[in-house]
Amino acid sequence: MLFWSLASIALLFLVSFLLVVFGGVAIEPATETKDAAEATVTDLPEATQARETVEATQTEPRTTVQAGTPAQKPAVATVVLTAARGDCWIQALAGSAEGPVLDERILSEGDSVSLKSKRVWLALGAAGNLDVTVNGKPQRLTPGTTSIVLGG
Repeated sequence: MLFWSLASIALLFLVSFLLVVFGGVAIEPATETKDAAEATVTDLPEATQARETVEATQTEPRTTVQAGTPAQKPAVATVVLTAARGDCWIQALAGSAEGPVLDERILSEGDSVSLKSKRVWLALGAAGNLDVTVNGKPQRLTPGTTSIVLGG
């Protein structure tokens, strides 16, 4: 049993590697980015700086969102994975493929796991068996072996 489990995981990694090498899956390099909350006024284009200066001096609260203003995202994303249609191998890391491990296991059919992080990087085997929500909103996954970043 252990042999077949390890062989299955090795096969998942091999398939993932081949998809990446032959262009089946695009991998973006991890980049350090500033959050909207951490960005300073000097990081913004001049037109945005001027608009924010005018908005900051207004005494009446604004209820409309201007075009081009990014929507506020929660600081921490809650990602819930549910093995609804069968077993699924999951590896969840905080932030990126090099981040700390949040969880790594085989989710049996009917099992659920809740992960909290600003961004959750997932490697999944049999992703079609999962139901995924991010902050309560359902997400679509590519069936089969896949990698995806959710949240922030």
